[in-house]
Amino acid sequence: MFQGDDVVVNLTRILGFVLVLSLMGCGSDGPEKAKPFSTDSTPNLAVSREPITEAPDLTYIPGSDRDASEIMRDFGQPISTLPVMDSNQSVMGPDGKVYAPGDEGVLFTGKLRELYPDGRPAFESSYLEGVPHGNQLRWHESGHLALESLFEDGRLVGMKTRWWPDGRKREEEYWSDGRFRGRRLWDSDGRLTREELVNF
Repeated sequence: MFQGDDVVVNLTRILGFVLVLSLMGCGSDGPEKAKPFSTDSTPNLAVSREPITEAPDLTYIPGSDRDASEIMRDFGQPISTLPVMDSNQSVMGPDGKVYAPGDEGVLFTGKLRELYPDGRPAFESSYLEGVPHGNQLRWHESGHLALESLFEDGRLVGMKTRWWPDGRKREEEYWSDGRFRGRRLWDSDGRLTREELVNF
């Protein structure tokens, strides 16, 4: 294999990894667009289209999800002692899992990260045996948190929260057992504008 072929293979793996991350909900901070939601059965989706002046209680159907501390205990040692790898060094396998570079066939366990050019964190995600497991964080260039979510064995669980670049809350999504359960949306002025609940 020529050296140019190695570059093409590595670029293909990096692009594949970026695609997987975007499909897992690490989306952009652009204008909110309607997203299709896939479930095993057709959900009954209740949507309020009028601006909401006060946040009502959102009835949330809990699943069998564990809380963040239980999920983080799956790591055999504190996450801070595990390897940290820049996302451009990651190796995405054909199975969609992340492998440790240079260790043929060894699934990555540790922290995957991206940095802004000035060295500040842009993205950080915990991985256990090649899949997202634990906290996933993304920051705006302003330094404010942009996204916080929790994964269990590659599936979203609990609350996924997004913020506007100025730090105001933008969206809360509720996930259980990898299934979307509902969400709330706020405009850039902090007004709750939409609420959805999936009834199964």
